[in-house]
Amino acid sequence: ISVFRRSLTMFDFLIPLFLGLFEIDPAFFLANQVDWWFITGALSALGVLSFYNTRATCRKEAFAGNENAYQRTRRVLSVFILITLLGGFMLVGAGLVQKYLVCALTIEYIFSAGITLIGAWMFAVGEKYLRELWTDYGL
Repeated sequence: ISVFRRSLTMFDFLIPLFLGLFEIDPAFFLANQVDWWFITGALSALGVLSFYNTRATCRKEAFAGNENAYQRTRRVLSVFILITLLGGFMLVGAGLVQKYLVCALTIEYIFSAGITLIGAWMFAVGEKYLRELWTDYGL
């Protein structure tokens, strides 16, 4: 039994389903690196849609009247959309580099380092958001 503050949409059901499917797919393409980059880029694109759906359906009522927490959540979701989109472009870029350049290994390492830094950036933004959210609620 679940209690929701709003009725769920079709996207609320489909996005977690497809996120699960796209999390598994890269494991099947470990031997084919070009396809691995593109499949992982598709996972990133789905992540963008997931963050966008969460931001679009985020309602003030879910924050028990705490306007700061509501605005902070909407801002951090916008940043997550940007970070995930940037990561997706880097994943697709790495796939294109590997597919069309002969000596792509060095450039691929640069893309891998960039994607790792993007992940660290997202982690840092998320941690900062949680600390500030806890402060909004006096915890």
